[in-house]
Amino acid sequence: MAKRITLGELAEAAHLSRATVSMALRDLPEIAAATRARVQELAARMGYRPDPALSALASMRWQGRTPAPTGRKLALVTSMEPGRKWGVVDGVVKAAARRGYGLETFDRHQFASGQALSRVLYHRGIRGVFVGLVVDGAPPLDLEWDLFSVVALSWPEHPCPFHSVATDMFAAVELSFRETRRHGYRRIGIAPFQSVPAVSYDPLRIAAARYVQSEVRPKSERIPPLTSRSNDRKAFLKWVARYRPDAVIALSPGKIWMLREGGYRVPEDIGYASILHAVAGECAGCGEVRTEECEAAIDLIDAQLRHGRRGVPDVAQMLLVEPRWVDGPTLRQRILTAPRSMD
Repeated sequence: MAKRITLGELAEAAHLSRATVSMALRDLPEIAAATRARVQELAARMGYRPDPALSALASMRWQGRTPAPTGRKLALVTSMEPGRKWGVVDGVVKAAARRGYGLETFDRHQFASGQALSRVLYHRGIRGVFVGLVVDGAPPLDLEWDLFSVVALSWPEHPCPFHSVATDMFAAVELSFRETRRHGYRRIGIAPFQSVPAVSYDPLRIAAARYVQSEVRPKSERIPPLTSRSNDRKAFLKWVARYRPDAVIALSPGKIWMLREGGYRVPEDIGYASILHAVAGECAGCGEVRTEECEAAIDLIDAQLRHGRRGVPDVAQMLLVEPRWVDGPTLRQRILTAPRSMD
């Protein structure tokens, strides 16, 4: 009897996460049409067939045949300046809808106190709360947490007291560095930055940058990571001028404009890769995994609601979503006279 091809094996062959492959096979519009077609074609070629028992179980779970948690309303609470948009919101709303939840957004600015906001949420029948972005100087998220099941999509300091979901920042830095070296670059500067506003995973990203550089051989190719605030253009350009890297790995694609304003051509003078939010064909780096993060967050809060778990947990869990690399024109393939390893 032929061995059944698993979803994990299909995901590995497609170089995608299992969540992305699963959604592509279900032809969900959140996944790009080209990716859906590629995954479905690969599945047919490999002879992948869903496990009927697991498919039935999943169908029962998400179509409401198992006992539903009390209430089907969720809230996403942020504390941002008026008019600011946060890109995660749409993804969470869509992921919640696929699980049969409605999701409302609330901003702490609009309420006199955390207690007042807590009363509004509770009397609307909301028992599950996602906490999101908190900008500098904004009112704190000081809700009556014992009333709610809570999952953090962002938190302003480390460690986060709640269960949370995020991209694996350590893995993203390592992957970006490894792929940039694979393109032939050797003097690679990493600018992990401090996020503005600050978020709980900043220390993880900075620690990863320091670890990766400590492993570089020979030592002459090591460049100290830049840990200034992400909007400090002067510090960034001063760091580039001092250490003269032949490639830079920075927090997001937006930092390319800092290099170009400083007179550097990308990739002619200096290569560039992004730790987050890279877009294939535009910027090399770790691509967006926001859909997978939102799906994982819904799963996590759904489990808490079903088991009646409220408030700040004794031990907070962080669910990390693996990054994926996308190539882009900001790195060029360079030919080395002699290969070296970073070990």
